[in-house]
Amino acid sequence: MSDYWSSGHNEKAQDLFYMSPGRKIYLDPTYGSDGNAGTKNSPFKTPTCAYAQVRDGRNDTIFIVPGASPMVVTASMEIGKDNVNVVGLAPNSRHSRTAGTDGGLVAFRCATTSIDNIFNITGNSVRMYTIDTMNSFSHASNRCDILVAGRNPYFEGCSFRRGNGALQLAGANSGTGVVFGGITAGAGN
Repeated sequence: MSDYWSSGHNEKAQDLFYMSPGRKIYLDPTYGSDGNAGTKNSPFKTPTCAYAQVRDGRNDTIFIVPGASPMVVTASMEIGKDNVNVVGLAPNSRHSRTAGTDGGLVAFRCATTSIDNIFNITGNSVRMYTIDTMNSFSHASNRCDILVAGRNPYFEGCSFRRGNGALQLAGANSGTGVVFGGITAGAGN
């Protein structure tokens, strides 16, 4: 596992590491193992295993090391717990992130026509930093990359793209305020 802390890839991740009072959980899709402890030196491999360690309402943070290729999603990933941070340890600039290079890409790619959403965010105050989504299938059941039903979500440095006919972001209605900081939504295939 590369040391993404000392290389200064993502200042937001470094800030959250020192300022967030919650548990720090680590995910490395290339070198991790779900039998590991989820620590910096012993990260989990899958988002499902990492998310299972998150405590509701405790401001826990999942730090994700970039992989050589996007993580393949075969079912919607539900984020239903409150006050959760999901942080990709990729460079701050979306334009400099590419799969397979130093600095890498923290991306989730839809790999099936039967998926509804890549992320289904029902928890309140869910924050995502430097996360990319790629919905590569054009199918009626692929509604969007990110479905937001929880209140007060925040996205910074994210790229919800390659919708291939699907929406990139949905559900920002009925009093659900969504805050963005430097994201890309769209850019289709």
